[in-house]
Amino acid sequence: MDHIQTQQLKRIRLFEPLPAASLARLGGIASVRRLEADDVLFTEGCVPQSVQAILEGSAVLISSGCAGESVVEFLGPGDSILLPSILLGAPYPVSARMSSAGLVLEL
Repeated sequence: MDHIQTQQLKRIRLFEPLPAASLARLGGIASVRRLEADDVLFTEGCVPQSVQAILEGSAVLISSGCAGESVVEFLGPGDSILLPSILLGAPYPVSARMSSAGLVLEL
């Protein structure tokens, strides 16, 4: 995992309005993971351990049901992933997997 630069944080919509000093503090505790296509970000039913956002590449949110898997949402650079689950400490209602290689922020 690599540490993140302030300019990378500004590319995430969630952090766009933050002042430079706040971004610098976040950058000190955030990290970046390099992932390949089909790598799993998280699995449905697991409780979130960190805020995640796509810096580069793309991911899909996937729901599993009786009929198999279905794509719920496509995510790309700047997108945060399932903030309500993180804020509420609730299990993820879906799974996420990278649809292309890329970088994911973890905070």
